[in-house]
Amino acid sequence: MWRQRCNIITIIIALALVPAPITAAASEPTHAAPGASSTTDWLTPIDLQLRALRNKDIERAYNDASSKDFKKATSIENFKQFVEKYPILFSHQNIVVKSQSFSDNEADITVILDPDKEAVPVRYLLDQEDGRWKIWNMNVVPTYSEATLALLKDPMSTHRPVELQLAALSDNDLSKAYNEYTSKEFRKVTTLEAFRQFTSNFPLLTGHTAVAFKEPIIEEGTGRIAVDLYNNSTTLAIEYTLGIEDDQWKIWGIQILQQSAQGAFT
Repeated sequence: MWRQRCNIITIIIALALVPAPITAAASEPTHAAPGASSTTDWLTPIDLQLRALRNKDIERAYNDASSKDFKKATSIENFKQFVEKYPILFSHQNIVVKSQSFSDNEADITVILDPDKEAVPVRYLLDQEDGRWKIWNMNVVPTYSEATLALLKDPMSTHRPVELQLAALSDNDLSKAYNEYTSKEFRKVTTLEAFRQFTSNFPLLTGHTAVAFKEPIIEEGTGRIAVDLYNNSTTLAIEYTLGIEDDQWKIWGIQILQQSAQGAFT
């Protein structure tokens, strides 16, 4: 998830917390990146964090690899609680880079821990800070319940929270739109007052007369869907990012892509 698009951005929410430190084992994990060497700059904070986790050095994993924004939003205690839910962060022996993409000073990297055994995907979002890559988000792909697996297999299921939130906004029920359809992480970094200000900046969120959903996408447990809102004279293009929480899709991020006179873009 990139934090800028068309130079118009509103709310972007981190997708998860971050991993915890570990004591380095006798043998260091092996890294293999398709088309790239293990010393690639963007791999440095990931390697640093995972080695620290293997060494059980939580403070180093948190302080040395994470960005200022990450540490501002996530305390070291929350970081510790998060990583301790995933023992493989402390015990992995091998790491393979599955995918990598870059935009301006941001990178989206997915690695696989112990690809020949458990094969657990971990997605990192990186940002450049003082000329160095730092981790500003990390998401460990969890084991899914049957209900969650059903949602992941049905991209159209991503429509529901967006439709319900837009209906609540049309009814001027801001509290319902905020509390019932957004994720815990969204509400942690975006207050109700900030959400109120955001909606007031884009009146079409509450005053639209028609909604058009584009084809949704689900990748690595994350849903994305583009929506166009219309009234008589204006069109507002939005991208929603969604994650599953308690076996339901919840809104993680809302990004305004473009606003223009109706018919000016598609």
